[in-house]
Amino acid sequence: MIEKIKLFIIISVSFISISYGQDTSSYQYLDSLVNDYVKRMQANNIDTICVYKEYCVGCVYIFDDENDVCNYSSVYVPTYIFWKKQGITYLTKKDNCFDYATIPMDSLNLWKLFLKYRRQIKKEKTKIFEYIAYKNSKKEKYFIMIDHSNHKSFEIMIDGEIFMLNIDEFDMTKEYDGLKNINYQHNNKLKGKIIIDELNAIVNQIEKQELLTKFRR
Repeated sequence: MIEKIKLFIIISVSFISISYGQDTSSYQYLDSLVNDYVKRMQANNIDTICVYKEYCVGCVYIFDDENDVCNYSSVYVPTYIFWKKQGITYLTKKDNCFDYATIPMDSLNLWKLFLKYRRQIKKEKTKIFEYIAYKNSKKEKYFIMIDHSNHKSFEIMIDGEIFMLNIDEFDMTKEYDGLKNINYQHNNKLKGKIIIDELNAIVNQIEKQELLTKFRR
């Protein structure tokens, strides 16, 4: 029995919202662009939209092509926007430096999976990496955070409802430095993770085939 909970941070990182003004390479500015894009679609009666992000906190993004290099601010956040219009799914992308073309695509499985699990996803949350240790013969719970980790997140807007999940891949690991994550099974059994995995597979295939033409902002 855990008699009390103590919080122990090995390495922590905090996000502080900073106003960058007209810094068009910041992730805050990117968020504003994406939000405006979504609002325009909603104003045109498009009610099935998914925003998917992949990014690494505390990492330096390495560009494959030197012509794509830009001095982005803070975190580099590739953002993919899916939406369905008249039965056809479309995809575009935005990041800190570029806008991308819009392409039609076959993603029926994405929407089917979401509709299958939407009720569970609405209630789900990930849990941070926690482990149990003994102190003075008592079980105590601690948590770990690290300052560099990959994140994946989605925000799905459908029929006026919003469904969100953010996954820190560190929290999905089974153990770290010999410490066992007691939330490993909970996190990896989330229905939202199935959506994350599907989105990840889709964008990996799109990027591999280089289907999205980019335009520097």
